Amino acid sequence: MDDSSKFEISSIEQMSQSLPQKLRVPDTNCLIIKKNANVKKTLDRLLQILIGGDDSIVLTAQNENIQKMFTILEIIKQKALQNENNSDTIIGDSNVTLEFVEYHQYNKLDYLRVLKPSRAPSTEYKSVDDDASRRSEIMNNPLTKQDKELLEVEKPISVPILTVYLRFARSGASISQDQGLIMNGQGMIALNHPTPTSRDDTPDLELNDSADPREEEITNGLSKESDTLNQFQIQEFLETSAPEPLDTSNFTVTEENVVFGENYVRVSLKEEEYLLLGGQYELSVQKGAVMVDGISMNSESNPVNVVAPMFKALPVIKSVPSDDASSVLSQNFQSVILVRDYSTGLQNVGDLLPPLRNIFSFVSSDSKKSLSPYEAKFYGYTFTPILPPQKSRTSGTLISDQWKLAMNTVTKGSRILVIGTKNSGKSTFVTNLINQLLQSATVNVMDIDPGQPEFSSQDCISLSEVDSPIFGMNMHQCKLLVEHYTGFSSPSRQPTRYISAMKALANYYWCHLHEKNLPLLINTPGWIKGFGIELLKDMCSFIKPTQVIFLTYPDSDEENELMNSLRTELFLKITGVHNYNTAKSLPSHLRSLRILQYFHQISPLPRYNFTPLLHKAPYRVPFSDNALIDGVAISFVTILDAYELHHDDIPGALDGCVVAVYSVPATKVEDLFSSGNVSITKGLPNYVSDSVFSTAFDDLYDLEGCHFFGHALIHSVDLVRKVFNVYMPKNSTPARSSDQTLILIRGRTEIPIGEIAPKLICDQTDVARRNGKTIAAPYVTFHKRMGKGSKELRFRRNILRNSHGAK
Repeated sequence: MDDSSKFEISSIEQMSQSLPQKLRVPDTNCLIIKKNANVKKTLDRLLQILIGGDDSIVLTAQNENIQKMFTILEIIKQKALQNENNSDTIIGDSNVTLEFVEYHQYNKLDYLRVLKPSRAPSTEYKSVDDDASRRSEIMNNPLTKQDKELLEVEKPISVPILTVYLRFARSGASISQDQGLIMNGQGMIALNHPTPTSRDDTPDLELNDSADPREEEITNGLSKESDTLNQFQIQEFLETSAPEPLDTSNFTVTEENVVFGENYVRVSLKEEEYLLLGGQYELSVQKGAVMVDGISMNSESNPVNVVAPMFKALPVIKSVPSDDASSVLSQNFQSVILVRDYSTGLQNVGDLLPPLRNIFSFVSSDSKKSLSPYEAKFYGYTFTPILPPQKSRTSGTLISDQWKLAMNTVTKGSRILVIGTKNSGKSTFVTNLINQLLQSATVNVMDIDPGQPEFSSQDCISLSEVDSPIFGMNMHQCKLLVEHYTGFSSPSRQPTRYISAMKALANYYWCHLHEKNLPLLINTPGWIKGFGIELLKDMCSFIKPTQVIFLTYPDSDEENELMNSLRTELFLKITGVHNYNTAKSLPSHLRSLRILQYFHQISPLPRYNFTPLLHKAPYRVPFSDNALIDGVAISFVTILDAYELHHDDIPGALDGCVVAVYSVPATKVEDLFSSGNVSITKGLPNYVSDSVFSTAFDDLYDLEGCHFFGHALIHSVDLVRKVFNVYMPKNSTPARSSDQTLILIRGRTEIPIGEIAPKLICDQTDVARRNGKTIAAPYVTFHKRMGKGSKELRFRRNILRNSHGAK
């Protein structure tokens, strides 16, 4: 045990010696929550106290141990209070019913002034900074242990110590507030059920710095500096088992447990066996029951379609006990599943996006050689199991006890903000939480990650309603309620526009969804440092989350700044899933995949045809080159984040680019034309600069009558016919309206080069060029140095970030 640990324990034990007299509850034992306290053992001890007849407990902790104490408090309150969801409490191997219906909680925060050993600065090192020879001598002869002890001094500091007195009332009894405790500095919280109270109704903790009365007086329970520290409760589930990435199954193929059919495979699983299964397939249960991504399935469940590519967490199909007596199987098998071939066309995306040509390849070709001939039969289907000794390029996740505890804090009407760094498992956690909540209610999901959206189009944020479980990749399994185009994959490009879009989603929620009392999940970008915290603070002010769930690394230190910045009722800290073997799919590839899915969707969804768009004729949409408003023509175009763009360059700036199609009120556009801020040139589309557009349409996301139809890919601009040649999905094509008009907004949404320059067309052009023929391929050229200032780009591969190569 180091000196700091000894110091912490001794200081809190000093405070606890006189605690019963201070609390005026001399018969109540005080339990100290220490750094190495085991959460489960502590809970069992407290439950034994309550079962033994006592109706009150006292806990105390200091410094970072206060977080652990809050975790224990919330769990003990949920277990002690009798309600329809938790009437029995398990202690050891027996079930015990606790008949408590109400509790009063008193909180007191004290500061203990103590002397902590600290090292004084070495004057010897300072005095020799300019003496190279003396400095070299000292560095070659470091200080001895005795020298270091002489440099130690005692530094006075204040140690925060929080004490909580919890008193319960049994069924048929009631308790009243103890005014003596309140007058003695104890903040009081009273509840008759375990549902978290709203922020406005939660009393603040009463603070009392008994160690140094000369310091700033604290009134109404809060000082200016500690305002954010006491707005919420902190729960830390890091003591319980954390989720572990699974890179293979624990299932061994034999002729008894696997039957191969023409387009299906029947698999029999024993108790505790699980199968890691990627690819595309239809899953059904024939006997027994299995658990898949938080959903329990049995023989009466409808078949589900699963699409699990290599860049998503693979579904883990685990056998679980079944209550159905008729499902008893021979040879100790617990459940039987049927896996059928299923195809959405997503496997052909590599035709346009070569980096993802192996989107459903999970193991290397060398590892396939280690399989037996019977196991190798799996490779004739649209799905692939990960069988030992194979190791998957991506991984699956079983819901751990830690995640279950966090999920159990979510109630009907909760607003949950899920945050974490990139590759922390946010999407996996959100998917599992959605599946769990769907067992009792529909779920609203606010997706505010424009870079890698789960429920939105690329470079958009949205609010959706989910009513069916999600397995693997989300394949349009939601009802889109409202969607806004931000124009960029990162909020950092135009943060004001992003914040306005977030606020509009929050306003829609409060106006149309809040009264339904359905749970709301908010999926956020992986930006939790610097300005990213400011964006999260804005979201908290807009949506007022009841819970913030932070997926963190075991030794992460980001939570301190987050907890001090985000206002919520409950801050949950859990371990994320950091996949060490995740397939190397770049974020840019995933963004390209999302936009290709959008343009190549066909009915019935989800199905895709990845034939290049250039192989079919585009739509013709007229544009306006004057101030007249037409319900069909494009009234004007604007290009975000573009400055000093000449009007003659507009056609070239739009060719082969993705734009957002918006329908806006005609009166709004008329006012803009009347202001004289629209660039009008005969024969060219009307153009509005970014600065003018941002000012005139600062209420674009909140304005009634403004509607985002979707993305469009501009094939070309025909200046003779005055039309845009565009590609759009059929279900996104705008309709004619007399009081509405259309505008185009170009951001920085990228389209893969394989879409606008398909390999087949480029190959044909190259062959013709080599044979002396001149054939112009669209958007690309095979000639070098075309035009003044042009040059061939050469990429350097030896430039790395500072973090690259760090251990």
